[in-house]
Amino acid sequence: MDNNRQVEIGSHPQDASSHKETDHFFGDVSVWINGEGALLHASLSLEDVIRSQRKVVSKIHLTQQLRRLTKKYGNIRLLDSRSSPPFWKLLSLLNLDDIHFLSIGLWKEKQSDITGVMANCTLHFLEGHVTVWPYWTLYKCLTENELSDFSRL
Repeated sequence: MDNNRQVEIGSHPQDASSHKETDHFFGDVSVWINGEGALLHASLSLEDVIRSQRKVVSKIHLTQQLRRLTKKYGNIRLLDSRSSPPFWKLLSLLNLDDIHFLSIGLWKEKQSDITGVMANCTLHFLEGHVTVWPYWTLYKCLTENELSDFSRL
């Protein structure tokens, strides 16, 4: 099994477990392992990443720190509990030349009695992926034009 596989749908698979590690730059990192012991991804707070910029003097250094984590864990999730995370703030702190491309993921998820369309945004670096994993719910059906506008992120 590929140790750098990332689960694309839902928050965390049923058979996964996690443990905390401490990163010298970002602080607490949750490492998710599936039932077979394969690394799924690591997650940390989007706010912690944005706050960590206070420690650095350049966009290049912060980008290098994220790339270091992706090299170690393969895939990183930056979690945010809001429906409108400070994604543009994150992008303004990074060296955009190091991002190969950006992708948007959409899926339907049912939690309790609420069904919604969820979205995430993934920054693709050479070493792995950094996915901004907010609590984004699109409360209505999107028209083709609205989806097109959303996908231009």
